[in-house]
Amino acid sequence: MERSRRIVLFLSATILVIAFFTRGHRPSYDDGKVASLHSGSTGITVRVKGPGPSSCVYILQNGAMVRDVIFLTACPSAPYMTEKGLLERVLHNGDIVELSIDDQQHLFVITRRMKATEEMLLGIPLDPDELDLDDWESLPGIGPVLAQRIIDYRQKNGAFGPVEAVMRVPGVGEKKFLQMKRYFN
Repeated sequence: MERSRRIVLFLSATILVIAFFTRGHRPSYDDGKVASLHSGSTGITVRVKGPGPSSCVYILQNGAMVRDVIFLTACPSAPYMTEKGLLERVLHNGDIVELSIDDQQHLFVITRRMKATEEMLLGIPLDPDELDLDDWESLPGIGPVLAQRIIDYRQKNGAFGPVEAVMRVPGVGEKKFLQMKRYFN
C-alpha cells in the first residue's frame, strides 16, 4: 500500500512539473517587437512611488491628474505640502509621482519622468526631445560619443520634433535609426 501511494505521488508531481515547464517556458523569437507590460491599452502609464502598498505602476485614463493618484493611494486625508498647481497637473505617459508623509502626517508630492529604460520596458514611446545623455546611451547602437553628439545637436539646433529628425545628427545613419526607431512614437 505504501509503495503504490509513493508511485501515485511521484506521477502526480511529474505531471505538475511537466505542465509547469510546458506552459511557463515558451520559445522566444526575436521578431523585433518591443517588450511591453501592456499592449494596446488606452490611457497613460505612470509609476507611483510612495508609502505602503500604493507603490506600483498604474494605467490611468487620459487626462488623469496628480490629485487622482493621491486618491488612488489612500492618502486623500493628509494635508498637502506641494507647489501650487501641482495637484491639477495633468499626467503623461512615463510620469513618476512620488509621495511621502512626514512626522506631522503632511503629504509631500513630487513629479518627475521615468528613465528611458523603464519606459521601454513598459512599452511607453520615447520622446527624442525629452531624453538625456544616459537615456540616449541606453538605446541600441548608441554609445557615449554618439549620445553626446545627439545632445549637442539638439542644444544647438532646437527640438527634434519627429524622431526622424535624429537622422540629421552626424553618425546616425539609417541602420542605427532603424535599431532605435521602434522605441519612439
